[in-house]
Amino acid sequence: MFFLPKFWKKRQLLSKMEERVELLSKEKMLMERKVANFRLELEREIQKCHEFQAKYTDVLFDDGEADLECASIQRSAFAHGLELNQKRANVTSKAIALHQAWIAAAYKHFNLGYKSVLFYLNKALSNGIKNPKGSMALWQWLFMFIPVVSSTFASVSRQFSMFGKDDIGWLFIDEAGQASPQQAVGALYRSKRAVVVGDPLQIEPVFTIPPEFVDGFAKDIFGEEQWRVWSPTKTSVQKLADRVNRYGTEMIAKGEWLGSPLRVHRRCYEPMFSIANKIAYNEKMFHGNESPEGQAHEIWGSSAWIDVSGEVEGKHYVPNQGVYISKMIMKYFREVHMLPDVYIISPFRKVAHGVREELSSYLCNQGVPPKDVNKWIAGRIGTVHTFQGKEEKAVIFVLGASEETKGSACWASSKANILNVAVTRAKNQVYVVGSKKVWAGLSYFCEASNLLSGEECSIIEEVVHKPLDVPRFCHCVT
Repeated sequence: MFFLPKFWKKRQLLSKMEERVELLSKEKMLMERKVANFRLELEREIQKCHEFQAKYTDVLFDDGEADLECASIQRSAFAHGLELNQKRANVTSKAIALHQAWIAAAYKHFNLGYKSVLFYLNKALSNGIKNPKGSMALWQWLFMFIPVVSSTFASVSRQFSMFGKDDIGWLFIDEAGQASPQQAVGALYRSKRAVVVGDPLQIEPVFTIPPEFVDGFAKDIFGEEQWRVWSPTKTSVQKLADRVNRYGTEMIAKGEWLGSPLRVHRRCYEPMFSIANKIAYNEKMFHGNESPEGQAHEIWGSSAWIDVSGEVEGKHYVPNQGVYISKMIMKYFREVHMLPDVYIISPFRKVAHGVREELSSYLCNQGVPPKDVNKWIAGRIGTVHTFQGKEEKAVIFVLGASEETKGSACWASSKANILNVAVTRAKNQVYVVGSKKVWAGLSYFCEASNLLSGEECSIIEEVVHKPLDVPRFCHCVT
């Protein structure tokens, strides 16, 4: 009798284990059926692909043996070919023609003239109709005429206030790497499906609330393990979308999961492509062209790092660098009689402001019409954040900072994002203007220094300080 409780305990434990084994066996059988069904479905799809490929011989499919690290495979797209793409284009064209025919018929049938429904669309756009059903009806009319509406996260709560859950069919979020997660909540709530597009290795979200304040709340709410996943100081809409994307890789950004990465780069030529590929993408990107060699600028020559040092004026601005850039622009103007297609980018606002002031003064003093100067400068000088998503033929990346203010340079080089964005705005040439002593030894910038011309650059010659005889036909290229 003394051993009876132990016996029953062991028997009870054995019974539970047997139940567990039976449950796992059922789960195993269910999983095996799912795998078998998936295999059959996959075989049927492969057979369809073979039939498809027999009809369209230039179409490529992944048969499981394709080398995804092959540049030619990456440059192509599965299930695409000349004849097939033309047929897809024809279907799209017919769909648009059908839509146009419907608009013409609807205009006549519904008498869409003066004081018709069309005249109330503006009220719906400005949230002037407070009846939810009436507002939705007008929005549906608008979407029949204009299927895609562009907006910002800041406008969603006001412009789409009458929309409820799933009322938007498709939501496309561009530059999602710049958006903090909380910004997208309202738009995502109102949407059935979302396509999130962005690069977490470029500009990160700008969050103006002090990080210590936000991170303190995040740690209290989510704990020490999870707070970084959701904190707007540490993540973005793109990172959260990548996090739940089953398709992706960690081989591009070490230790970071990137969902459905597009690995073919087509904007920049060398050396911009190699700089970005090395500092940000672990050299896993492919160029869209087999020969992406860059061409020398007709006036300034090949891409280069121009070593210009000097004392700082104010916070980050080095006047010597501003003068040098002004002489570069003036040299181009003297040769071509127009102002160049170039962006002048800096990591710091004070540097951008200093260059803007120096350029304006210098060019006007050299005889370039102030009207042309002001028109050209507008939109061409700013910080890295200003130019995210834009591109130009050439970029001058002016760094600023000196030995005494090197801390700011350390901040700008703490991640690859700033340098990555700056150099990839340039399609053909990039010119880094800054002190090599201050910058060339820092993270990521050392790679740029190695890949750019190290010789003393002779882009400019001494410009004679006298009024310029401006031809009557001079104008700005914008």
